[in-house]
Amino acid sequence: MDDSFTAVGLQDLSQALYLGLGASFLVLSAAFVATRLTVNLKKAKKLLIEDAASIFAVVLLAASYALDIESMNALFDPNVTTKKLHQVILVFNVIVSFAMWSSKVPILLLYIRLFGLPTTWLRIISYSTIATTFLLFLSGVAITGQACTVHPGEELTKDLLAVCMERGNLVGFGLGFVALATDVVILAIPLPVLASLKIPFRKKVGLFVIFLAGVVAIVAGITSSYYKWLSTTHKTAWNLKQAMLCRVLECCIAVIVGCVPTTYAFWKTYIADFAIYSRLRRLLGLTGKTTTPAANNSDTCQIWAGPRGQSGDRQCRNDPEAQECRIFLAKGNSMSEGKGEPVVLVLREMSGGSSSSDFGKRV
Repeated sequence: MDDSFTAVGLQDLSQALYLGLGASFLVLSAAFVATRLTVNLKKAKKLLIEDAASIFAVVLLAASYALDIESMNALFDPNVTTKKLHQVILVFNVIVSFAMWSSKVPILLLYIRLFGLPTTWLRIISYSTIATTFLLFLSGVAITGQACTVHPGEELTKDLLAVCMERGNLVGFGLGFVALATDVVILAIPLPVLASLKIPFRKKVGLFVIFLAGVVAIVAGITSSYYKWLSTTHKTAWNLKQAMLCRVLECCIAVIVGCVPTTYAFWKTYIADFAIYSRLRRLLGLTGKTTTPAANNSDTCQIWAGPRGQSGDRQCRNDPEAQECRIFLAKGNSMSEGKGEPVVLVLREMSGGSSSSDFGKRV
């Protein structure tokens, strides 16, 4: 086997690995979003704003991943024209920037819906983060666009293209840190709220573990920034692929974490009733004590949070079809059933089945 054949083989292998991992992340994210939509359409009978944001984020992530592949092919194609490469860079700059921004929005909107009404500071931080990051990413798009613009009377030369690419790399590196800072904010926001829940320590740890999945996104963001810097300074294809792959992973994790609260409800509603699942639980000795609907009178709790953090009142009723604790955010001063907006939250189930009164103390 000669050296040229070996080099081609290694290149094909890295490309296959890049395509396989990136596609897997996107499919997994889309699956989580699908479970979210299924549960919320059944429970809330409509799409919530964070549901629409999740769909938008996945679509942009898929488009950005396709542009990753296209840009890699264009950058290292000796026959590519200057015009084609210029077009790819311009579109890549816009789509990837807003894909990074949109991936963070659903979980921030979820925080606002779950904890924002009684917790003013959380609502302010979440809205401020969404607005500030949007302006920063928009500024990054504008800065790169200005450097890549061909003004009237000018020609698209290789020198202009080089300036465009260099500016895009630097802006992309900076926006990577913006995304990383956003991940830190997303990780930190729910911690005080979760810490104040009046539930057993073991169950509280379980909730922390779920939301701390964002740590993986932070690690991916740091790794992406590192490889992006290497690709900028050393101009190596492998480092650029690593940076792109880590960016996709970071964004996909943000989307997935925003869907976690409805995933358990999906499992309980659509998977747990399958006969094969019940048989498997019996074989593994995981079958617990069954309860009748009459014993579940307090399993489903409707918590009403009054305006501006007022205590509101709490109503628990028998609902054999629902095994999660729903939080209803009241609109205005209305505290009557049916006038609030339902949020399908499975904190009670996620925390191991804590009583609804424990969550009522927090809200």
